[in-house]
Amino acid sequence: MDQNYKPFILGFSEKGKYVTVQKRYGRSNDTITVFDTKGKGRTVGDIINYKVGQVFLGDDAVFSTDPNKAEYWNLKTNRRQRYDNIKRSCVLPEARTYSILDSDNTITVYNHLGLKLYSLNDVVGNPVTDYLKNNYIIIKKRELYEIYDVSKEQPQKVYVSRNMLDHLMLSDAKNYLIAVEIESENKGSAGIAKLTVVHTAKGTVVKSSIGGWNHYENPNFIEFDNGSSLLMNSTQMIPKSKTMEIWYGNDGDLNRNQSGSDRINRYRVIKTNSGVVQDIPAGDFTNMIPTGNDRHILTFKSGALQNYESLWENADMNVYDLKTGKFAKLDIVKMLELYLSKKGNFITYKNVDNNWVIADLMTGKKNIISHQSLGLYSGNMRNPVFTNSDQDIYFESKIGLFVYSTSLNTLKLIPETENKEIKILNRTREIFDAGSGAFTRLTLPYKEPVIVEMTEKEENKTSYLKLKNYKIKKLLPSTGNKITSIYFTQNFNQSVYVEENYTVRPKLIFRDITKSKATVISESNLNDHRSQLFKLEVIRYTNSEGKPLKGLLYYPAGFEPDKKYPMVVRIYQVQSKTSNEFHIVGYNNPPAYDLKRLVESGYFVYLPDIVFGKKGTGLSALDCVNSALDAIQHRPYINTDKIGLTGHSHGGYETNFIATHSTRFAAYLSGAGNSDIVRSYFSYNYNFHSPFYWQFENGQYEMPSPFSENKELYFRNSPIHYAEKVNAPILLWAGKKDRNIAWDQVMEFFIGLKRHRKNVIALFYPNQGHTTGNTTCEGKDLYQKNMEWWDYFLKDKKEVPWINKQMKKDAF
Repeated sequence: MDQNYKPFILGFSEKGKYVTVQKRYGRSNDTITVFDTKGKGRTVGDIINYKVGQVFLGDDAVFSTDPNKAEYWNLKTNRRQRYDNIKRSCVLPEARTYSILDSDNTITVYNHLGLKLYSLNDVVGNPVTDYLKNNYIIIKKRELYEIYDVSKEQPQKVYVSRNMLDHLMLSDAKNYLIAVEIESENKGSAGIAKLTVVHTAKGTVVKSSIGGWNHYENPNFIEFDNGSSLLMNSTQMIPKSKTMEIWYGNDGDLNRNQSGSDRINRYRVIKTNSGVVQDIPAGDFTNMIPTGNDRHILTFKSGALQNYESLWENADMNVYDLKTGKFAKLDIVKMLELYLSKKGNFITYKNVDNNWVIADLMTGKKNIISHQSLGLYSGNMRNPVFTNSDQDIYFESKIGLFVYSTSLNTLKLIPETENKEIKILNRTREIFDAGSGAFTRLTLPYKEPVIVEMTEKEENKTSYLKLKNYKIKKLLPSTGNKITSIYFTQNFNQSVYVEENYTVRPKLIFRDITKSKATVISESNLNDHRSQLFKLEVIRYTNSEGKPLKGLLYYPAGFEPDKKYPMVVRIYQVQSKTSNEFHIVGYNNPPAYDLKRLVESGYFVYLPDIVFGKKGTGLSALDCVNSALDAIQHRPYINTDKIGLTGHSHGGYETNFIATHSTRFAAYLSGAGNSDIVRSYFSYNYNFHSPFYWQFENGQYEMPSPFSENKELYFRNSPIHYAEKVNAPILLWAGKKDRNIAWDQVMEFFIGLKRHRKNVIALFYPNQGHTTGNTTCEGKDLYQKNMEWWDYFLKDKKEVPWINKQMKKDAF
C-alpha cells in the first residue's frame, strides 16, 4: 500500500515551469511532489503533511498551508521557510505576497521571494481575503478601529472609526470591502448601524445608513450594474420552539424544522457612488437575485411550489424592475435551473416542459430552444456558458457542442463534436443561493477561446479541443487512455496532464502544444510490473428490453485458461466508462471493495452495467445482472459455483434485492443499502433535508410511477418482502451516523433475515456515516473483513473466527 500511488495534479505555475502533484497512496494522501517540466522533468522535492492547499507564488515559489502551520518554498534557490503555531496564513498569487497571522495577533507580510516586508500588531479577528490580490485586517488601537490593506509591499490604511467594526466582508465579485459600524460594543444588543463601502481597486469610501442592526444578522452583498450597485441581503434566523415541532402539510420548506429556525431576509440596494440605500418591497417573495444589469432583480417565494416530487423546487419566477418599481411574472422555472449572462440582460432556464428558454430581459422576448432540424430535444443540453458580450451561449451535451446566437435566435451544432460528450473546461462559475438550490452564472473569460474535453462514449476515447471563431483546433489528440487531471498555461500553448489505463501505469506528461511534442516527466509505480500483463475484456450484452449494455470482465493475475477461478461481481449503475482506469491496492478505494487486490488474489472481477426500466429498480437490476452473467456463462475457467455479489449504497440496495431473487451467487456483501423502499419513500432524509420520495419518482431509483399509482410495483421491488428467499450467506454493514440511507434499513434487513434463520452477519459502525472513511480504524476493519468474507466462501479458507461464529453449528 505504501509503494504504489495514483498521481493527481494540484497546480501548474503561470509560465508552465513547475507542476505540483499529489501522490494518492493506498494508505494516505499526505505527499505532494513538485516537478520541473523543462528538460527531462526533474523532481524538485516533496511537500509533506500540508493538506489544505498549495499555491504558486510567481513562477519560482510555492506556498503550502495547513491548520496552524504554513511553508514557503523558493523552488529556484531551494530555500524553505516553515511557520508553526499560527492562527491564519494567506497567499495572494496576483499580488505576489503572503502573510502569517501568529498566535499573538501579529500579522507579518512577505513578498514572493520570502522576504519580510512588515508586521502589524493588535489584529482583531481573522483577515478578510479574496485569495488572489486583496487581504484586509482590522486593528484596534485604544478607542480606534483601523482597516488596513495588507496585500501590497507597504500597509495601506483604508479606514478609521471610533465605532466598532462588525462583519468585515467582501462582496461576491470581490470589488468592494464592506464593514458594518455599530455604535455599541455590546454585541448582544441591537443598535444603529452604518455601512462603510470601500472600492478595493480605487480606494474610494462611501457610507450608508442602514438603521437598526443586530450582531446576529448575516449580511451578504451581490454586485450588479457594473459594480455601481450592491444588493444587500441581511438574514435573521428566528429560533423555533425547542419543546415542540409543528410540521405543516402545505409547507414547502421543511428544512426549517430540521434547522430549528425560521429565516427572514431583508433586501436593500446600495449605490456605491453615493451610499444611497433603497429598500425593495419584497412582499411575499423570500429570494431576490440581481441579474447583473442596472434594473432587473429575479424574485420568487421559496417553497411555494415545492412538494418534493423533485429535490430542487420549481419556482414561480418574477422580475422586479428597479426603474419602474414593478414586478412582472416571468415563468415557472423547473428545479431552479436558471443561468445568468455576464451583463445580466439575458437569462436561460428550463421550463416545466424541460425545454431551454432564452429570455431577453430588456425586450421581454422569450425563445424556446427546440431545433427540429438537428433532431435535438433541448432538454439534452446542459450548462449554458455565456460569452462576455452575451452574444453567444455554448451548451454542453452528450451529443455535441451547441452554440446559440442571442441576436439571430439560431442554434448550431459544431460539426466536429457531433455525437460526442462535451465538457467546457475554461468556464468561470458564480453561484447565487436561491431557495433550496442556486442560480448560476457560467461565462467564458474575456477573449479566451472555448476549451473543450470531448469524449467518444462507445470507444471511451478523449481529446481536447480549442474553439475560436467557430473553428476547431486540436490541443491533445484522441486517446483511449484516461486523462485524470489536466492543466493549461494561460495562452494554451502548454499543458500538463496525467494519463493512465488499466494496464498502463500513470504518467505525468508535459506537452508543448505549438510543437505537438509530449514529454513524460514522471511515471509512477515503476515497481508494479504485473499490471502491464493484466487482462480486461469488455463484454457486450442486452437486457430483456433490448437495451445494449457492457460489462467489464477483469481477469485474475497470472490467468491460466485450464484453471477455474472464483468471481466477484460488483454492481451500481453504469460502470463501463471506468474501463481505462489504473488501480492500486489499498484503502483509497470504494468501501469494502479493492479491484486490484481481488485480481491479484486470483479472482475474476465483473462490473456489469445496470439501467432501470418499467419493471422497477430492483427487478431491472436483477434482469441486467442475469443478462450479464448469461453472456459469460459458458466460460469453463469461471467457477459458477463460486460467484459473489457486492454493492454499496444504491449498489447495496440492488445487492439486497438480487439476494432475495437469485440462486446464482455463493455469497453477498452489501453496504448502506435500502431494504424497504416503501418506508424509505415515505421517510424524511436528513442528508438532503427533504422527504425522500423524490429520489424514487425523479431521482436515482427512476421508478416509472409514484407509489400511489402503482403500489404493487414498490412492494415487488422491496428486498424485505422476500427475505425468506435468500439462499446464500450475506454480510451487511452500515455506519450508524448515516444520514443518506438510514442505517436502520440495514438493521431491518438483518432482522428479516434472522427471522427466517438465514446466514447473515451485520457490521454496525457507531461513529461512521454513509462510508467508513478510507483510513479510519473502521475503514481498515471493513477492508480486511471484505477480503476475508470472499476468501471464506469463494476460496474455502474457513479459519476465520468472526465468520465461523455464524457458520459453525453451536458456535455461541
